[in-house]
Parts: sequence; C-alpha cells; structure tokens
Amino acid sequence: MTAQHITEATSFYPTLRSIQPGSAVWIALRAIWSGLTSYAADIRYLWFWIALEALFGPEDSSELSHKLAERIAFFIAESSTDARDLFRKAKKCYGVRSKIVHGRWTHSPDIDEMMEDTEAIVRTAFRHVIAKPNMLAAFASKQRDQFLADLIFEKTKII
Repeated sequence: MTAQHITEATSFYPTLRSIQPGSAVWIALRAIWSGLTSYAADIRYLWFWIALEALFGPEDSSELSHKLAERIAFFIAESSTDARDLFRKAKKCYGVRSKIVHGRWTHSPDIDEMMEDTEAIVRTAFRHVIAKPNMLAAFASKQRDQFLADLIFEKTKII
C-alpha cells in the first residue's frame, strides 16, 4: 500500500457515506468489513462471498453460481479473454464457498490462493461500484438485477 492508495481511498469517503442502509451495496460493505476483520480463513472467505452475492446475486436465486460468475466477469473484465478467465475463477472460488457453507470443506493449502482470488474480485468489483459514475445508484436501486442482466448482453456486443 502506498501513500497514493490512501489518498485515493479518502476520495471514496463521501461516496461511502452516501450508501443507503439496507441496500445491496450497504450489505456488501458490511460483509467486506466483517471479512477484513475476521481471522479464520473459512469465515473470512464466507463474508467476502456474502458481499459478492449481495452485489451480483440474482433476485430469483436461479442458477446462482453461474449467474454470479457471469455477472462478476462481465462487470469487471475489460476483454473477452479477461471475462472468460474471471468467470472460471469466480466459479471455482464459489465452489469453495459452497463446500464451506455446506460443511464439506476441510482446511487445505489452496485456501490461500482461493482467498487471494476472492479478495481481488471483491476489491475490484467494489471499487468499480463506488468509483464509476452512476454505478452506486445502479447497484443500490431496485433495478440492480435488470441492470446486471442487461450488462451481460451489452458487453457481448462489444467483446
């Protein structure tokens, strides 16, 4: 972390203060904070996935892992290659999340790699939400789900 990172972070403060309690972004922010202050890897991991599900989860919960990975990939990626890689990474990380939640996970060395990937996804996604113009409003609105569904089709035209 550099002094420039801290300076950039201070510019986000007014945006963070404007987040409406109860919105998907508010829930994500609280989950991120809980993850950052948790020590146990499996619990931290779950908090970060709660944040990602709050931001990118579909309203109807159908095809959850696929839609989450797809929405994350298209929201963050700059190219089709990046989107493809992010989609695979998010699916794999979500699989670890599911094992933890369902009591099927045992501590393994790959948790560090999965945690790094998950933290990078959370960090990048949340930064885009609060830094890009109009993103906070889109994610905090009741049209978040439709916005994310439309994003996939808009990006496929470009990529």
